Amino acid sequence: MYYVIENASEGIGKEYPQIQKMSDGYDYDASNSVHKLRYNYFPSFEPNFYTAIVENDALLTDFISCSPIPFCLIVSERFKELLTTLSLPEHKYYELPLSHKGRDVDSYWALQILTPNSIGSMINFDKSNFFLKDLRTNKREKLELSSELELQKIKNNLLPMQDFYCTSYTFKDGYLGQYDLFHHGWFDVDYYISELARKKILDMELSGVKIKESRMLKFNQRHNQPLQQMPSE
Repeated sequence: MYYVIENASEGIGKEYPQIQKMSDGYDYDASNSVHKLRYNYFPSFEPNFYTAIVENDALLTDFISCSPIPFCLIVSERFKELLTTLSLPEHKYYELPLSHKGRDVDSYWALQILTPNSIGSMINFDKSNFFLKDLRTNKREKLELSSELELQKIKNNLLPMQDFYCTSYTFKDGYLGQYDLFHHGWFDVDYYISELARKKILDMELSGVKIKESRMLKFNQRHNQPLQQMPSE
């Protein structure tokens, strides 16, 4: 079984997200800005992470909510050490300088996890629900898809007042089990953890973490059984 992991909004102090801005004068439009990060590839530049500001009324937790840095999870050294014992898709840790109440804080990391290339081939489109929406009328049309390529074509050919979205999707039988933490990226913003990862996080009592059942990614009953690995990249 897989679960959604997200930043907690309780037990983190009086501010959510805990990080709401970078330091004064940070250029969000610069070529090395954190706003240039993407979900499906690593940057060709060294991102400028100087400096993320933790709100005064927020607590320093193992998992920190952060609005200015996209496509990254902000984790403590403790959390990072736990993650090194788990299986992740291609990923990279960036040392993240923090400032809290005017003091520098060390030992935090921005973790960028790429969407596995094979994940699109894992989707069972017959048991998934994708829709095309007219933003002027709010009318929606269910898309009959058989592959991620078809979905990508829909995305690339959207008209100005059209959008597409997913309400639920299912993986093909036997295509789970390789990763303990992953995400899809372009139509599902949630991050997913395995039962093993869930147990380790709870055993370590990591702060700032919320774990819940999946909202969008659905599972067949047999997914509760041991699963084969996903196809190799």
